[in-house]
Amino acid sequence: MTPYTNGNLAVQFQDKDYKNKRIIKKTKKKSIPASEKLFYLFSILFIAIVASVVISGYAQIAEYNYTVQKLEKSIADINHQNEILQMKIAELSSPERILEIAQNELGMTLNEEQVIVISQSIN
Repeated sequence: MTPYTNGNLAVQFQDKDYKNKRIIKKTKKKSIPASEKLFYLFSILFIAIVASVVISGYAQIAEYNYTVQKLEKSIADINHQNEILQMKIAELSSPERILEIAQNELGMTLNEEQVIVISQSIN
């Protein structure tokens, strides 16, 4: 009987040349122990929490600085308004202006003989 392999009568002899074949041994990687994995996990969590606390602190400081700048601008505006109002008070309370309004608009006259000077004396 002749050998019959996969529809082919020709038999192919295999050379048993083991020298050309390289044997590759797979070495198992050492896995990290569970305790070390937990240590790394908690270390990363701790660093993340500390970083978030520091960043939130800087954010709070920036917010306070913004509020201080707004208040300083508001104070400067109010001081400017106060200066304008002080100038108006000085202008409106001048004796010449009061005398002019009294004579022209109210029809009052100045009687030089009956001038009464009121002095505020502190006892």
